[in-house]
Amino acid sequence: LLGLSMLLSIRPYAGINQDSILYLGQAMLQRWPEIFAADLFFSHGSQGDYTLFPRLVAWTFGWASTPKVFLWGGLAGLLLFAAAGWYCLRALLPERQLYWAWLGVLCLPTMYGMAGMFGYHEPFFTPRPVAEALCLLCIGLLARERWLPAIACLALATLFHPLQAIAAALIAWPWVVMRDRRWLHAAWSIIPLVALAIAGVSPFDGLFRTIDAAWLRDLRELTGQLFLTEWGQQGLLTLAFDALLLAYASYKLGDPFRTWSRAALVGLTLGIGANLILVDWLHLALPAGLQLWRVQWLGHWFAMAGFATLLYRDFHQQ
Repeated sequence: LLGLSMLLSIRPYAGINQDSILYLGQAMLQRWPEIFAADLFFSHGSQGDYTLFPRLVAWTFGWASTPKVFLWGGLAGLLLFAAAGWYCLRALLPERQLYWAWLGVLCLPTMYGMAGMFGYHEPFFTPRPVAEALCLLCIGLLARERWLPAIACLALATLFHPLQAIAAALIAWPWVVMRDRRWLHAAWSIIPLVALAIAGVSPFDGLFRTIDAAWLRDLRELTGQLFLTEWGQQGLLTLAFDALLLAYASYKLGDPFRTWSRAALVGLTLGIGANLILVDWLHLALPAGLQLWRVQWLGHWFAMAGFATLLYRDFHQQ
């Protein structure tokens, strides 16, 4: 009750705001394509093409008013995230440390990325909290060695928000490799992706397509979060703080949280390093769209859980 009360106090409902406005528009497109299909915002596709979320929201239009759908949907997303976090941490930490780690991920700062533009368990209705909760369920299931349900959760998360799910996969893969090095063979999956890119199959053709100068200028001006070199001091310090916390937690805390902290640190390095090389330096279109820097959402979640656990441990050693 304390944890949920703190969560709802810190994350009051923000209304149909920020990205929820965009998803509302995409749901309206699904419900009334004859009206909105010609709108400039949708004429060349949008993020709604890669998620089931607008279709599900459009289905609710005949059952409840839009404000109620977004209000109760936002609340459900927060509660699902909290429940999934508890389930995940219960597999990673001892009983006494579990509660404090859970409070940490609910109450400590959630912001990640450029100048704190993004945060997990948002207080408005988008597919991100749902996908993030499914990713946490996936990790909890992996820690319990329930492989098929874990894969199913990650696949479902991909249907809601593929970018958040890819970020989770970047951390889950190092973890399974640490347990069995044969999982390194999963890297061979890049070969069919390269073949699709060479064949010009969309969107894989963007793997080798360079962003032209005019497009690059617009991206840097309007969506600077795609480029690590645009993050500024605050964003880079937050990233460094997360990395240091993960390294310290992997040194001081016991298994299985220790191993997951190491996996999160490796995944964070893979995602950030790939973004720096492929997007900031080579300016490739598909890697820019994949936003591999989003791996920080789960890395930050593990860092905050580790921070709260370390505080609990240190207080009880006084």
